[in-house]
Amino acid sequence: IITPPNNDMPHWPPPFDARVMKAVNLFFSCIFTAEAVARIGATGLLFSHDAYLRDGWNIADFGVLMMSWVDELEILEGGSVAKLMRMGRALKPLRLMKRNQGMRALIDALLATMHPMLYVVVFMVFNFAVFSLVGVGLFGGKKFRCSAP
Repeated sequence: IITPPNNDMPHWPPPFDARVMKAVNLFFSCIFTAEAVARIGATGLLFSHDAYLRDGWNIADFGVLMMSWVDELEILEGGSVAKLMRMGRALKPLRLMKRNQGMRALIDALLATMHPMLYVVVFMVFNFAVFSLVGVGLFGGKKFRCSAP
């Protein structure tokens, strides 16, 4: 929650003490875990009609919560997977955004546009490939040295 982006920069003092950051992160991880346990207890985990893991937002919450606990318990300390789990902390604000209906509609709309955007990206790559081949055909071998003295 409060991990600063500059705690690995030389000659910059960290804005918070490491013990305070660890305590606050543990506190919020416990709060989010209590919320998840209460919601799982109320709706069921997977097999009921309104189960916790049948909603995409709750799946994202659960994934962020698991990444948070892997980081808190230092299960994968020191490797590249540990860095990936630490980067999962950046997704914690998604837990708070899901309660705002306007933000939720905006994120759902952005995710819905990803599939149509794939066609635009494929079209752009095709055009770049065609025009780069034309450029190589026109200018190939003609710009191989500097013309300045």
